[in-house]
Amino acid sequence: MPAVFSVSWIVAGMAAAGSGILIGSIGGISPTMGVFGLSVLVAVIVGGLDSIAGALVAGLAIGVVEALVGTYLGGEFKLLVTFIILVVALMIRPYGLFGTVEIERL
Repeated sequence: MPAVFSVSWIVAGMAAAGSGILIGSIGGISPTMGVFGLSVLVAVIVGGLDSIAGALVAGLAIGVVEALVGTYLGGEFKLLVTFIILVVALMIRPYGLFGTVEIERL
């Protein structure tokens, strides 16, 4: 069983490195690159930490909301609205919109 956890951490690290390289090559490397990571973190938490489908749905919804807010209110409000969505979603369902109520910790 520890080998499975080790392999999953290795795969997660490789995926994070690959996505960092892609984001860096598309938008350039700057100190503000962490904003992408914050949006992803919010999408995963809102969707549910144990639900892949929930993370996908929440990611699409947050992406649409960010695009609309950036268009109508301006780009500086995108991150604010993202965290407002996070706070509201956690107040309604603390385990995420698609997450299970009881998560077994190892």
